[in-house]
Amino acid sequence: MAEIGELHSVTPQAVADLLKRANKLLEGYESHIGLVKKLSQQNESLRVIHQQTAALKRMAQEKSSDALSDIAEQIRAQALEMML
Repeated sequence: MAEIGELHSVTPQAVADLLKRANKLLEGYESHIGLVKKLSQQNESLRVIHQQTAALKRMAQEKSSDALSDIAEQIRAQALEMML
């Protein structure tokens, strides 16, 4: 905080106060918008899809269904890409 204060010619306390205010604003925005919660839910859904398609692919391979295995792999790859 002291280094930031020196760079901008303000006290460390002014930097701390500004950071607290900014944090409160961001928390307020988040409580109204809910982006973090939505992103978390989306990631959980994608994780479940990824697991289920992996299981589907294993079942398809056991029954020698290449078409089903290919579809499962495509869905799995898309879910994994969205998670990253």
